[in-house]
Amino acid sequence: MNFKLIVTLLTSTLVFSLSGLVVNAENTIHISGSFEGEGVVTGSAFNGNNKQKGLAAFTFERKDSSLNISTGDKQITYGCFIQQINTKLNNVTNWSIKCKVYDFTYADNYPGTVKTTGFCRIEVIKNKISLAQCDTKKKNTSANFSGS
Repeated sequence: MNFKLIVTLLTSTLVFSLSGLVVNAENTIHISGSFEGEGVVTGSAFNGNNKQKGLAAFTFERKDSSLNISTGDKQITYGCFIQQINTKLNNVTNWSIKCKVYDFTYADNYPGTVKTTGFCRIEVIKNKISLAQCDTKKKNTSANFSGS
C-alpha cells in the first residue's frame, strides 16, 4: 500500500493528510476512510476467552462510524459516534479513538439492528487496527480484538 503525504496551506491552517487521516495545526484531527487489521478475537460475543483468528474493520464516516469484528462464523458490527481522538502531530499514522456505541448488529443473539449504549476503543498503528475493545449494556455483546 502506497501512502502519500500531502501538505497544503488552507486559510492559514497547515494540514497534513495521510491515508484518510488529517491533522491541522490546531491539533484537530479529521479521519475518513477505512482501516483494517488481522489478529485474535475474544469476548462474550465470541465464546468468551477462547482465542479465535479474526478481522477488524473500522469505517470512519463524517457523522457516524462503524466497527466490525468477525471470525469465520460470527460477526458483530457496532455503530458509534466519535468522542475522543488521541494522536501527535508528528505521527499521524498512529492514533487511538474512543466512541460511544448507539447500536449494533449481531445475528447470533439478536435479530436486526439493536439500539443500545456502550463504548468502543480503537487503536491504529501504522494505519492498521492493532486493538479494538467494545462493550454494550446488552448481554453477550462484548468483543476484543488484538492485531498481529
